[in-house]
Amino acid sequence: MKHWVKYLLWGALWAGVAGYLVYALTLTNRHRSAQPVRSIEITVRDSTDTRRLISSEQIRAWIDNSGIETIGTPLSKVDMGGLEELILSHAFVDGTRISVNHSGVMQIDVTPRMPLVRLLFDGYDAYVTERGYVFPVPPRSAAYVPVVTGPYRPPFAASFTGDIDAEIERQIGELDTEIAALEKQKYPLYRRELQNDEELRGVRRMRVKRHWFEGDDSFAARVQRMRERRAGLQRQYRYEGREIRAAIDKIAASQDGIRRLQKKLREKREDFHNLLIFVQRIDSDDAWRDRIVQLIVRERESGTVEVSMVLREGGASVLFGAVDEGSWGVEEKLDALRLFFDDVLAREGWEVYKTIDVRYEGQVICS
Repeated sequence: MKHWVKYLLWGALWAGVAGYLVYALTLTNRHRSAQPVRSIEITVRDSTDTRRLISSEQIRAWIDNSGIETIGTPLSKVDMGGLEELILSHAFVDGTRISVNHSGVMQIDVTPRMPLVRLLFDGYDAYVTERGYVFPVPPRSAAYVPVVTGPYRPPFAASFTGDIDAEIERQIGELDTEIAALEKQKYPLYRRELQNDEELRGVRRMRVKRHWFEGDDSFAARVQRMRERRAGLQRQYRYEGREIRAAIDKIAASQDGIRRLQKKLREKREDFHNLLIFVQRIDSDDAWRDRIVQLIVRERESGTVEVSMVLREGGASVLFGAVDEGSWGVEEKLDALRLFFDDVLAREGWEVYKTIDVRYEGQVICS
């Protein structure tokens, strides 16, 4: 058999196989599109009993009340995008995946956001995840997580929902826009300042030329008038220069105030993240999680955050202080407290002391 005939036959064979696969795939897609949804299976992933904010029954109720047709509806007519948007519209849902198998079973996998702590400050009632995502407490549900109270004000509005870092960067960006707008206000002032300086230099260069055959008295009179005029113009331009410079300095002061506010926002963001890290440290230890019933947060005059803790047993208040790192940081304070609890309170009793202070390096002060 000639080579070209062999290649032709092989080509025809593979073309037939490809055509069959396309045909089969087309039939399969048509069948899937026409196949009705027979049932819905909902799975809530990465959730625990103590921190479950959402159930499959709730999600099923959302779908039933949404008006989106599912059961008995051909797959091609099911608004899959609308279903996904419906589920993701709840802030405590992190992600969802919807698929339909060949049997017509719609499988909905939902990943909820896992709260780390609950904020109960004045006007605030929200959960925060380990990654710093804030979302409101869902109605008729609660998660068993540490509760933080006190006079502290977080670096975001009480109604805010979303990523804290992104919100702080948004605020800083808005302040950058204000700084840039103020900078533009300086431009005409700079031009006026340059023009005023040039006018002042011109005044300083003013001279009187003596005319031919001009007498001494006449020349002296003209010189005196020139000096008086020059002195008046110098006072005028110097005053104008001070006014222009004062206007520029005022704008610069406003810019400096905005930059200080930006710095404060960054510091408050860092303080809040340190607080989350501290809560995560406490929550990851069974002993500390069982002993501490409440965290109270306040802001010092310097702006730094300090924490107090209320013990479950005995109700004593632990003045913990700052939760940032240092020579007397979180781990050192926790080690000192653990030693004090095991060696002193276990022997003397948990109700002996009302206040336990570990704010000062190397000391546990009780009253």
